[in-house]
Amino acid sequence: MNKPITNGRITRWLLLLQEFNITILDQPRKQNTVADLLSRIQNDNNDVLVEDNFHDEYISAVSIETPWFADISNYLATRKLPLYFSPRDKRKVIKISVSYSWINGELYKIGLDLVIRRCVREDEIPEILKSCHDEPYGGHFIDKRTTYNVFLLGYYWPSLFKDAKEYVKRCDSCQRMGKHVPSDEMPLQPQVLIKHFEKWALDFVGPINPPSRLKGYIPVCTDYVTKWVEAKALSFATENVVASFHFEDIFTCFGVPRENVIDQGTQFTSKLV
Repeated sequence: MNKPITNGRITRWLLLLQEFNITILDQPRKQNTVADLLSRIQNDNNDVLVEDNFHDEYISAVSIETPWFADISNYLATRKLPLYFSPRDKRKVIKISVSYSWINGELYKIGLDLVIRRCVREDEIPEILKSCHDEPYGGHFIDKRTTYNVFLLGYYWPSLFKDAKEYVKRCDSCQRMGKHVPSDEMPLQPQVLIKHFEKWALDFVGPINPPSRLKGYIPVCTDYVTKWVEAKALSFATENVVASFHFEDIFTCFGVPRENVIDQGTQFTSKLV
């Protein structure tokens, strides 16, 4: 890959090899007897031009794992099935292939929600589960939520639910954290919909020293929705003053509120109020 590009044939080979996940190791000429054998042909009158007595240590083997969707993709691409298939196997592949589509060299699964998702190979599954569970996008959720994240990314394979469950069981962070208990949950309180001037907050400001014109207390009433404030300067902070302020300045102008929020002061909790 690091060699300078000298002609078009090398460029075509580079483009072809980039499609595969392989590692190319360059060996010296004297050590690579298998590849260098043809260049050492003796062009004499001998009957045997090439001797095929290769050493075992130079023989390599390539193992390719067939993906789970090989039969379906082959049928959709060529409309042919292997000759060794039994009639039952042929009917099974034809029936299953109805929910699949072959698009631009990739196999896609049409789910029950009518969303098309790409079918992935076995070697791609660990990286996808890691991204949907361990990464910040995943959030270390349970197996069902992890499966939902995989569906959102547009991937599918038959053992998705089983693989996600096994992956969550092997996750070290999830096992250390353990299960959630009720104390970890946020307390849920019903939210009451209110309109303006239906909920007021009452409080006293004071005593103010020195008083202004013999008035050292200010009752403050604030609406929760509009943040409207009603205030009045008073000389005393008693229950009679609170009741008078309530009736004259709040009830007569804005109507009777549904709720009043107080700080449990004696002026607000008296029998008169």
